Amino acid sequence: MNRMNFQAIILAAGQGTRMRSKLPKVLHKVCGQTLIHRSILAVKSAGVGLVTVVVGTGRNLVEAEIARHGFSGVDSAHQVSQLGTGDAAKAALPQVKSKNLIILPGDVPLLSATDISQAIELYNSQGPDLLFISFKPEEVHGFGRVVRNESGEVQSICEEKDCSAEQKKIREVNAGIYICSKTFLVDALESLNTDNAQGEFYLTDIVSYAKATGKKIEAFCAPSPLSLAGANSRKDLSVLEAIRRRQIVEELMDKGVGFEDSNQVYIDEGVVIEPECFIGAGTRLQGETTLAEGVQVEGETLIRNTKIGSGTHVKLGSVFEESEIGKDCSVGPFAHLRPGSKLGNNVKVGNFVETKKTILHDGVKAGHVSYLGDAEIHPEANIGAGTIICNYDGKNKHQTVIGKGAFIGSNSCLVAPVKIGDDAYIGAGSTITKKVPDRALGLGRARQTNKDDWSK
Repeated sequence: MNRMNFQAIILAAGQGTRMRSKLPKVLHKVCGQTLIHRSILAVKSAGVGLVTVVVGTGRNLVEAEIARHGFSGVDSAHQVSQLGTGDAAKAALPQVKSKNLIILPGDVPLLSATDISQAIELYNSQGPDLLFISFKPEEVHGFGRVVRNESGEVQSICEEKDCSAEQKKIREVNAGIYICSKTFLVDALESLNTDNAQGEFYLTDIVSYAKATGKKIEAFCAPSPLSLAGANSRKDLSVLEAIRRRQIVEELMDKGVGFEDSNQVYIDEGVVIEPECFIGAGTRLQGETTLAEGVQVEGETLIRNTKIGSGTHVKLGSVFEESEIGKDCSVGPFAHLRPGSKLGNNVKVGNFVETKKTILHDGVKAGHVSYLGDAEIHPEANIGAGTIICNYDGKNKHQTVIGKGAFIGSNSCLVAPVKIGDDAYIGAGSTITKKVPDRALGLGRARQTNKDDWSK
């Protein structure tokens, strides 16, 4: 049976009151990805073709997050009232186009595509009417228990609030992931009632329905409890973040990436780091960041949505956002590349230099304490210490162009819009408001006057 013939129903309608947050639970993040994004990725990576996300609390926010990633074959269904997981699954039925379904919660951030694939393969090979995934965590508190008879056959799933003292001792718990046909689910959902401690329609009761009607039930006990742990509180999020962060670092070390202290780095899901890179302690790599082979990053650095070329050295305490850096550059310490910054090859950006929406072509040097905004600086130009590009007139931003091989003297102000020609010089301490031709010397400062004995 082709997995593309399956459709996933992801239950993501709850507020998640234990998060103590106005944000819907599934929009909280682990390693840079929201819980709902991770759930969709898991089922898609397992080969499931269609996905319906059941939304409720924060519906518009959740639907916007789904749309932002542009997944194909993903839609949403609205659970109008929070009447339980069974009611949430029922809300998705009008959207179902496939014969077979996998139903899962949207708050299991470490869910493995491998676990899903193995469960689907077991469903395909054994042919049960209902298969669900179970696991055996170290701490069973809060989970529904898998109740079996003396022969080991599944009898039911009992939610903890409804468990007897004896049932609470059971170590096998329900992961909340079910595989069945659409026909079975429709009939099972019709049998649900609210005769339980919470007065809700429990999706778990479809197991009891299957048993009562003589259906064949299989439980796939997943080998890794960690992959099925839910994120129900801030504490859970923190624990799961640490687990996944460690997994990411170990995967990178296996590929040839070095770390000063592998316990003190924070790397988002999807960040690409090539072999022979070295990452210092306290580094944060976020979003769509790529480090090519041999990049060296000193500690306490934040790099977000930035591409860095091979051989580049990033010095202590720098911050890069939405930028691009070429090969064999030196950036920092304490440099700030704001969105839209683009550095060519062999560029030097030194301490306390800030750039914004600026292109520094090959070989440009800006070594010390400068602001470079809305500019294009051509190859081999040198920017002296204290240079300020005055790009904002209080209402609009304006462009500055600095020519090839130009030399900007220290403590200069370039008032945009302005163009400095190729091989031109700007005298130190100048305020430049007009074009400086190629090979010219631009000066814009008052003549020095000395007043003898003035200090008396």
